[in-house]
Amino acid sequence: MFAQVVKLEQGFIFRVSHLERIVEVYNDRLHRWETEKLQDLTDSVPHQLTFQVLFKHAGETRLDTVHFGWFKMRIPDTQKPLWVLVADDETLNRQLVLITNIPLISVATAQQVYNDWRLRTRIEHGYRFDQEQGLDVEDMRVQTGERMRRLFAIVLMAAQIVFVISEQ
Repeated sequence: MFAQVVKLEQGFIFRVSHLERIVEVYNDRLHRWETEKLQDLTDSVPHQLTFQVLFKHAGETRLDTVHFGWFKMRIPDTQKPLWVLVADDETLNRQLVLITNIPLISVATAQQVYNDWRLRTRIEHGYRFDQEQGLDVEDMRVQTGERMRRLFAIVLMAAQIVFVISEQ
């Protein structure tokens, strides 16, 4: 999956669900890549940032304290560096682990990656509206690439208008 995104020359942010995977992490002291379990790395990553995050879900709003830590790693037998962002939610006592190809070289970048990942629910709602619940784009029958491009531009504009109206 990572290779496909790299071919598109795009950034990605994925949630990690298999922490038992073996990865390689660079040892600055010994100047070499070492093999480790991802779980061991996420359990021991030092927190580099703490801040308050406002969560809204099912009509409820809560303020949580989140601690961030991150590190550079790679998948064994590859050369492409990846970064892992670990967000420990102190309030709910749970951990979120994200993997990205966006270099986490500063606090601002780490925070931006986290905030971008949090936008996924809005994207999912928009997709569901476009595809399934509202505009039913897949059922529209056009044959040429140019007509598809125009149709999708109109559909996206209509969806944006609906979202703006619903926010007021």
